[in-house]
Amino acid sequence: MEFESTWGHARGIAASDFSPSWSSAAALDDDVLSKSVAAPDAKEFLQSPLAFSVEADLDGDGRSEDIFVGVFSTDTGTTGRFVAVTRDGELLQHFEHPGTPGFSALLEEGDELHWYKCMQCGEFETLRWSGGAYVLD
Repeated sequence: MEFESTWGHARGIAASDFSPSWSSAAALDDDVLSKSVAAPDAKEFLQSPLAFSVEADLDGDGRSEDIFVGVFSTDTGTTGRFVAVTRDGELLQHFEHPGTPGFSALLEEGDELHWYKCMQCGEFETLRWSGGAYVLD
């Protein structure tokens, strides 16, 4: 399953703010999913604990970050997926995974936030605060 990143921004953040080479970006959401996959698959996702965005205080400063996933493309045609950490509409950090601009989602488990890059697999990376920066493990 692939999604198009046809906008010059994701959640009001310019694609070039993520990376100067990005020409377009799009945040994934329930509407995008419903338009892109068969109804049973969309329903399965919507009933799961996975989400396209979550609010969490990863850095422990008492203020929540908004973390969301999306897809991107660059000026040279490279595509992929990303997870972004924002606060009050400002991009704090992002991580990208070049390749197919496909499905990805977030799952909160206790104080951990997992980034899944496929709907049917169990593989994920954990997004966390390391004391000075957000990291993926």
